[in-house]
Amino acid sequence: MDAQPRNRSVKRDASHKALQRPRGSRQIVIAMTRQEYAQLWRDPVAIRQRLLEQFECCPELFPEGFGQGFRLDGLLRESQKVPGVRLRKIMLHDDSIYELRPSFALAYMVGTVEELEHPLLLLSFGVPCWVVTKLFGHSDMHWQRILERLGLCSLVGT
Repeated sequence: MDAQPRNRSVKRDASHKALQRPRGSRQIVIAMTRQEYAQLWRDPVAIRQRLLEQFECCPELFPEGFGQGFRLDGLLRESQKVPGVRLRKIMLHDDSIYELRPSFALAYMVGTVEELEHPLLLLSFGVPCWVVTKLFGHSDMHWQRILERLGLCSLVGT
């Protein structure tokens, strides 16, 4: 009844190479109004010009390697949560892919600034979620999730 111990061999001196790129925010928020979005978003030359202008103004809002070059990589599907809004994809010189999001759409595409301005104002003063639900619809958990998600945003990105 002497069972042999099962031991795995461990290569302690082997180098660990990351199989995936490190995770993190893969969205770049572009400051624009809905009217500017309608004019610029589908025009690759105009959106490239806007990106370069904002990069010159505020390079800390862009990922490392953005200044080395990028290419526009197409449009994503229209958002189900925010109808009429499509994110754009860009690929940097180092083959990392980012999404461009207009600033009037909130993170996770939960709504636009105009839609959520008044409910979030009430929630910031401690109004219970059930009152906001009565006034603006959705559910209590919807408003709770939006509040929780606001804490997840990068301070620089917002």
